[in-house]
Amino acid sequence: MNQYYEQTEEFARSLSQLVKGLTILFWGIPLTLVICVRTSVKDKFELQPVDFWIPIVATGSLLLALSYISKFRKNERVWIEAIDRARFFAIINFFLSPFIYWRLKITDVQVFSVAAGMFFLSGIFFLLMINRVIKQLALMLPEYSLREDARIYADLNQYILVILSAILILNYIGAQWGDKIKMLPSQIWLAARISQWVISFIIVAPVAMTMTLIWKARDVILKDVFINACRPRQKEEHGDN
Repeated sequence: MNQYYEQTEEFARSLSQLVKGLTILFWGIPLTLVICVRTSVKDKFELQPVDFWIPIVATGSLLLALSYISKFRKNERVWIEAIDRARFFAIINFFLSPFIYWRLKITDVQVFSVAAGMFFLSGIFFLLMINRVIKQLALMLPEYSLREDARIYADLNQYILVILSAILILNYIGAQWGDKIKMLPSQIWLAARISQWVISFIIVAPVAMTMTLIWKARDVILKDVFINACRPRQKEEHGDN
């Protein structure tokens, strides 16, 4: 019986870590988007020293969230693999985030511009992997509506984010080599001229849907799973009294 209670307590602790990670992820994703986009569109003379550190802190919070989430169901191979894929892009984002600042500070270094472009592209793939993490989490939770919502919205986000990745790549190609390449159709060059603010507007939809799924999963854990996990111990304590 004591072994059962120890397992229950360990499961409850992992649930609390999961809730903590989902909460950080819920607030961290939109804040990271706003911070990084706002910094990237600043003028060189508007930059402050804090603009170097804020993207690092923001992307670091996403890594922290995944470290909490990974403590839940460590023996589930598919679940852990989904988290590891998201963590891979989170690490890339973390190490590339300083180049948002350096691209504006030192404009004549082409490598900084390439790194900043890779940062935003990696951010899109990170959001895609987070949707797969939430989809896998929904399969382990006792809520049918959450599983259906995760399946529908995760698939929809996948299509939007793939299209957005193509637009971002075309935008970068158009900015860097638009004068040298003349053979592409004019419609493609029109897409390539889309600014970062328009791209940010497009990404609002998948970000909003992802946040909705994260919050709904968090509510299911708090209202159903966590309470049910703690209930046997509470009954036993009342019975002893």
